[in-house]
Amino acid sequence: MNDKSEIAAISNYKSGLGASVGVILVLFILLVIVSRTFSTDRTGSTNDPSSGINTAPNEFTKRFYFYSDTFPRSLIQTFRSGRVIVPNSAYILDPGELDYVDVVNGDYAESTAIIRYDAFPPPPGGQSIGHVDATLVNRSGIGQLSYFKIRSVSGVLGASERTYNGAPILTISYEF
Repeated sequence: MNDKSEIAAISNYKSGLGASVGVILVLFILLVIVSRTFSTDRTGSTNDPSSGINTAPNEFTKRFYFYSDTFPRSLIQTFRSGRVIVPNSAYILDPGELDYVDVVNGDYAESTAIIRYDAFPPPPGGQSIGHVDATLVNRSGIGQLSYFKIRSVSGVLGASERTYNGAPILTISYEF
């Protein structure tokens, strides 16, 4: 056997150096695509520790905040619909409290959920004296900001929507 055929047999020259470089190039391109898909620039999520608001709980949800400016009344969550994760602390919002829910990313461009908070008279209670009903629109999968859409407001409650560092915040206020 001559030296050239031995070198060719050892290096697998038949498929050549270009094939292994091509595989590495394809893997690198896939890595870039996957990392860009879940980057904070694309999802609109940020994590600003100075604000105390973490808007990027994970890559599969978008965090929506509720602020209760309803002194002297607490708010009770009476309805929810859609793919929403509600922590135990978010069922009752006391005056001055900031809490959140997470809306799960949808299979398509956006996903939605509906949340309703009601205010009730002091004990012994009774019927609701006002409510705020809002749609939470999660658009994190398409690089646009997510937002609240206020569906209805009644009684002694009012509502306004704003964003802070990409985080949607719904302020519920006592209007009486």
